Amino acid sequence: MTYTRTITERAKTGLAVMLLAILASCSAAIQTTSGSDYLARYENYEQAGASANDNASDIDADVRRIAAIEPQLSFPARIGLARIEHGRLQTIPSDEGAIWQDLAETLGPEFGTFVPVSPLIAEMVAEPWNDSQSAAANIIADIRRGAARQHLDYVMVYELAAASHERANEIAVADLTIIGAFILPTRGVKVD
Repeated sequence: MTYTRTITERAKTGLAVMLLAILASCSAAIQTTSGSDYLARYENYEQAGASANDNASDIDADVRRIAAIEPQLSFPARIGLARIEHGRLQTIPSDEGAIWQDLAETLGPEFGTFVPVSPLIAEMVAEPWNDSQSAAANIIADIRRGAARQHLDYVMVYELAAASHERANEIAVADLTIIGAFILPTRGVKVD
């Protein structure tokens, strides 16, 4: 059995990608536009009579509600870490937590701290799942409640998944024999 990368290497790569995303959100390309300026365009649009059918007005109401939120990203911050595995909020393993701690020390105190979102606290403040929503929407609602209880400024949600690919090689015919099935390397397995 051959593995392309170990779990620790994959975790480091994943954390590096997430760090890059966080740092990119802190760059000059961060959203600083005003929601009220954006919404003023909708008022002009409606005054011109462009909203003709009822379905468009429902969408317009959603857009107004979404755009009304003003950007507020500021540091230092308490950044929650929500690790999703098998569709549920999970505790961050100690080796993965050490990687996050090293990252926080590298970024320094002006960036803030990483705080794991506690599955226990999230469960304590959780509401019964809404059957009309997707499982993802329900778990995000639980994470938001848990993060609010822990007084977190932002939450980074990430999910772990694994995939494996098995491929037979030229001597796979030997799998039909007892010797081939137990001794000969007839399969190559790649795990991501």
